[in-house]
Amino acid sequence: KVKDRSLGTLTDRQADVIKLYFCIGVEHPLSLEDIGDRFGLTRERVRQIKDKAINKPGQPAEVNCLKTIWEHNLMLLTVLFVQLAVE
Repeated sequence: KVKDRSLGTLTDRQADVIKLYFCIGVEHPLSLEDIGDRFGLTRERVRQIKDKAINKPGQPAEVNCLKTIWEHNLMLLTVLFVQLAVE
């Protein structure tokens, strides 16, 4: 619910960038450069779009919630890979 409500407040391009960057509805997250290649934008422009979406007035707490969830999942995956590498 938070995800749908958060993405609904963004422009289509902002929502696409957020979904691709934070791996929402896609198999794996894309880098800023990969997103830029997909949309014909520079890495810097994609970063600006992402940052504007995250800091958009009236909804930063919800988008930051998505960011926190993604960062937590990334941390868990990193720990898992390290454990697998040690074994």
